[in-house]
Amino acid sequence: MIKPLRTTQLRHPIEIRRAAQASDGAAGFVETWTTVATLMASVEGFAPARDNERMIAGAKALGVNYRFRTRFRDGILNSDQIRYAGMDLNVTAAFDPDGRRQQLWITATDASAKVTG
Repeated sequence: MIKPLRTTQLRHPIEIRRAAQASDGAAGFVETWTTVATLMASVEGFAPARDNERMIAGAKALGVNYRFRTRFRDGILNSDQIRYAGMDLNVTAAFDPDGRRQQLWITATDASAKVTG
């Protein structure tokens, strides 16, 4: 059984951001990111993403996975990003853990996250 989500656990604001194409005025397009929701969430923890090695300044670095719990809502996509504590994170999954539409668990990683400005 999934533990109930208490309001006091929802201490961290997160933004759900979605990419869109906008005209650049010169017959081209640029990718822009728009906030589609601002939610309060709990951060359950983080762990090295063993499969997400990347190079930073010539040294191997591991991406970090984050887990967020929040109130249920539809429409979070794997192509979305979360902005949390000034970081842009790629959503890897968003799901209802018990099918009761009370909680939403979102996992995200900073590996290969695009800077969205």
